[in-house]
Amino acid sequence: LSDADAAKEYDYIRRKPACSKRGSESYATKTPKLLHQIWWQGEAAIPEVHAPYRATWPTTHPEWKVKLWDEPAIVSLINTSFAWFAPTFHALPSKIQKVDAARYAILHAEGGVYADLDVEAFKPLDKLLMPTGAASTAHLFEEPVTHWTIHDNVISNGLMASPPEHPLMLAILRSIRPVAAVFASTGSHLVQSALQQCHLEENDEWKKKHPNGVPPCGCYVSHSSGDFFPIHEAMRQPQEFKSVREHVEAAHNFVEDLRHGDWPPESAYTAQHWTGVCVCVALYHRTRATCAAPPTTAC
Repeated sequence: LSDADAAKEYDYIRRKPACSKRGSESYATKTPKLLHQIWWQGEAAIPEVHAPYRATWPTTHPEWKVKLWDEPAIVSLINTSFAWFAPTFHALPSKIQKVDAARYAILHAEGGVYADLDVEAFKPLDKLLMPTGAASTAHLFEEPVTHWTIHDNVISNGLMASPPEHPLMLAILRSIRPVAAVFASTGSHLVQSALQQCHLEENDEWKKKHPNGVPPCGCYVSHSSGDFFPIHEAMRQPQEFKSVREHVEAAHNFVEDLRHGDWPPESAYTAQHWTGVCVCVALYHRTRATCAAPPTTAC
């Protein structure tokens, strides 16, 4: 969607916020060149299917430090640096909820970029993350617009960037409640609810008192999905296809586009591979050695 149409659809979308452009960038806290990833069980337990995607980050970001967080490291961070949040964290019903919560705590504590293990990097984010104004700016990434309507997922928590101690990450942490619904308690819906609350706090009265001030939850930019979550039709979730035949045809089209270099788009910085079959297809045609079965059989 255009910037104007996207903002009309969801008022917390901020593709060109004024706060990110005011003042001299020399005063802004920079996002460190640090990539965070999480696997609760540790490095040795990471499925092999993620290895090619993980390898793209140090290749495209050679000056960056890559840090993998596991359960002991996460628990230590929460207990020592976020003691006020620790009871809520430990009460979360599932591991995925704790992993969700950890990514916000990690970014608040250390800053940098958080990326899920199935996010592939095509080119460096360095220039994108450079400050353009005096306000320290967090970077959020919108999911494909089809996800907006099908899953109500507008802002991804699978790729996020922030300077350390950014107030938005703290606002998200403070919104977490230990209930069973994953999306609503710690996932993308929780992020969207926190952003909506931030938007409501930035009302007309607040703007009158702070005409040139940084918003209550800090300055953030939301980036359109086209260059960060480009979605090939084959990368839709299986339940989004009308039939198995339609899914098979989409997967074969994906194979052909990969073979001819027509995907990903040249403008893409990253992509996320949500569907297992298409992860298998893509990796098979890039490495010839990742799938348990040939892609035609898998499809």
